[in-house]
Amino acid sequence: MTLRRYRTFAWLEEGWRDLRFAVRSLARMPGFTSIALLVAAIGVFGVMSYSVQQRTQEMGVRMALGAQASNLRNMVIGQSILLALLRVAVGLGGAFWLTRFEVTLITPLTMQNIHPTGN
Repeated sequence: MTLRRYRTFAWLEEGWRDLRFAVRSLARMPGFTSIALLVAAIGVFGVMSYSVQQRTQEMGVRMALGAQASNLRNMVIGQSILLALLRVAVGLGGAFWLTRFEVTLITPLTMQNIHPTGN
């Protein structure tokens, strides 16, 4: 007994094929995410290293005036946390904006795929 492919259900088969592709693509995401986090961490380390290098004289003066190493460490860590929070805020704002833009751009296209007549 053979199953015939009805033309009216071709859109459903295409949808399943797209869904399987999306699932396979999502399975690869943890690797890409790990690489992105590694590159971001290296970038933050580079920026903080540069910042500390530029402020070496200031730190020396502070040490000469009686600042302890823990005070300098807290200053550097506080600055890095402030920069990280600023970057997170900018990233989240950009993500929300792009998500709204993507939804308004793609929703009409997906509605045509849901119903075979496009209505």
